[in-house]
This record gives sequence, structure tokens and C-alpha cells, in this order.
Amino acid sequence: HSSYRLSLFTHSSLTLFKKMSLLLTFLYVFLCNSVSLSSSLSLHFPLTSLRLTPTTNSTSPLQTSLVSRRNPSLSSAQYSFRSNFKYSMALVLSLPIGTPVQTQELVLDTGSQLSWIQCHRKKKKPPTTSFDPSLSSSFSDLPCSHPL
Repeated sequence: HSSYRLSLFTHSSLTLFKKMSLLLTFLYVFLCNSVSLSSSLSLHFPLTSLRLTPTTNSTSPLQTSLVSRRNPSLSSAQYSFRSNFKYSMALVLSLPIGTPVQTQELVLDTGSQLSWIQCHRKKKKPPTTSFDPSLSSSFSDLPCSHPL
């Protein structure tokens, strides 16, 4: 687990602060619509750092996936893009989603306004790391034409 100190005096820190505020606002609104609130609500999302180097004892499917994307030679899938950017860490949140809760690992991308989770809606059993919307009473499709 990592602790994170935010300085409001730099542009990148301010941008990160705005994105985190937007994410937390979205989560608060989402939770308000999916659970009955008591007099107070507290959200706690532990932040985990994952090393993106190959290890023989990788414990997380997400870490395995991120490492294989960073090192295409470790994966059977071939990618047609190249980037000179080198990174060795990923910030990961464990996020409760749906009713009842399905905990999903989410890579915290400070360079994007959107976050995606893997969703599986097939008749066969989904991978354990996928969100299964058929198990959630609060799930609804969001059409591409939605203003959000």
C-alpha cells in the first residue's frame, strides 16, 4: 500500500486532484443511488502499487495482465503499437461495484477521465476478474447516445 501526498501548487497535481475529485463524486452519487444511507457515509479505497516486472509468483490476474501488456513477448497476443514510455508501477484500486457488491480491481489512470472495468455478459461462466452484470440488481445498460 502506498500513501500519496497531494501538492496543490503544481499543474499536474491540480489536474490529478480534479480527476480524483470527479471520481469520488461519481462514486458517491453511484453509492447514494444503490444503498440506503445512514446519517454518515465513509468511503475507503486502499491504493495498491503493483510492480510491472515479470515474476514467477504473480498473485494477481490484473498484475499478470498488465505485465503481459508491458512486455508483449510474455504474451501470446501480439500488439501493433510501440511506445518509448517505460513504466514500472501501476496504481490499483479495489472498487466495490453493483448490488450485491462485486469487488473489481481498477487501474488508476491519472491521464484519463474515464476508467473501465472488464464486463462479461456471455452465457458461459465469466472469468473471476470480470464484472457480471447479471448478478447485479442495480446494473443498467448505458447507450452510446447517453450524455454522460
